[in-house]
Amino acid sequence: MDFRENLISPCASESEADRDALNVDLAALVARLLLFDTYILQSIRLLEFPAIVRTFGVGGTLELLSSSILKLHCDATTFGQTGQLSVLEARRRKGLLPLGSYSFSLIRDHDRQQYLHLLFQNLQPRLQLALKDVIKLKRAILDSLVDIPQGFGDDSLNQTYSDLRMGKVDPIKPLLAKALLSKHGIVAQPHDLQIRPHPLDDSDFRVETNLGLLGLDEHAEHRSVESALLAAFGMNQRIEEMKAYSAVSGCIDDESPLFMGRLGFLLHDLLPQRLERNFQRVVDLAGVPEFLPRVDSIDLKALLSVRDSLELKEFRNWLHHSPTLTDQEIAERVTGAKARMAEFSSSLSGKFARFIITTGTGLIAPLPGLITGAIDAFLVDKVLPRSGIWTFVNRLYPSLFKRNVIGN
Repeated sequence: MDFRENLISPCASESEADRDALNVDLAALVARLLLFDTYILQSIRLLEFPAIVRTFGVGGTLELLSSSILKLHCDATTFGQTGQLSVLEARRRKGLLPLGSYSFSLIRDHDRQQYLHLLFQNLQPRLQLALKDVIKLKRAILDSLVDIPQGFGDDSLNQTYSDLRMGKVDPIKPLLAKALLSKHGIVAQPHDLQIRPHPLDDSDFRVETNLGLLGLDEHAEHRSVESALLAAFGMNQRIEEMKAYSAVSGCIDDESPLFMGRLGFLLHDLLPQRLERNFQRVVDLAGVPEFLPRVDSIDLKALLSVRDSLELKEFRNWLHHSPTLTDQEIAERVTGAKARMAEFSSSLSGKFARFIITTGTGLIAPLPGLITGAIDAFLVDKVLPRSGIWTFVNRLYPSLFKRNVIGN
């Protein structure tokens, strides 16, 4: 399995006003179903499904889940900073840490079945479906869940602790700068920040910084460092997910210092955000950008059919290399006369055709006479090969949207 062809990421974010009201990016969901062999949706408590059901209908949602194109990852495993958490008996026995010192723990749901049961209880009234449809959807969701590896998170915990013990803090400095900006509106350059972790034992650390020079009090300094360290744990968790599920992570971007520090330019071009941006760039240049946001008009049967097409496979392979192309080169490929004539010629039935070809100066001239036999085959296969890229962008992609909506 080529992990580059699979994606694990969320397609929603929590609302600040209402934790249970998600902002679901359905356009991203559709794009990922096209651009990857398998999309593992990192679900936020299954709360994406009211929006998904409204878009595809309950029947379409069941068909999508049964296709194995869309898988679900639903797990409460996370990291917590427990150095000052007096409710933990183990922490009380060991002694609470002062501000500026930290201890991190993996937080897991110990009863996964009960956790999922509570999620379904919360989800059911939001679906507004008949009970029989709720039961079908619940069964389909359970069948689509990926397994959580035994001991998942341990590698992330050990790796981050190892980095701290060895003083590998350069990747953490940008995370700290980001925390200072988001929490306090302070603009700081990572190279100006000092972070010196001092191990107290295997799991407790005191962290020395120069944040006092920025005017932060002890509590603000503690919280800022805590936020940066938790982000470092989370970033290692994303990389562990890539290993566990043989998929690239949509939660890692080219500004993630831990990711780039470990994998560098080798995987820079494989970041899924870059692929999605390239996709949007291509459809923009093709003149069909208005389709993507109109996900309420998606024809799911057409989408599932297009996913099996050779044209989509050709388009996806080409898309990986499109960042190196100019806008003019991309436009020529998806709208140019050569691509259109290639599509036209290969769509004609029979072995006889009158071809129209473009000259090097862009003039269009008819090729006299009928071309048959070996000459015909040579021209079709070599001179004017079918352009799967043009066909996908201009024919197959628009076919995903219901005609009455496109015509508006």
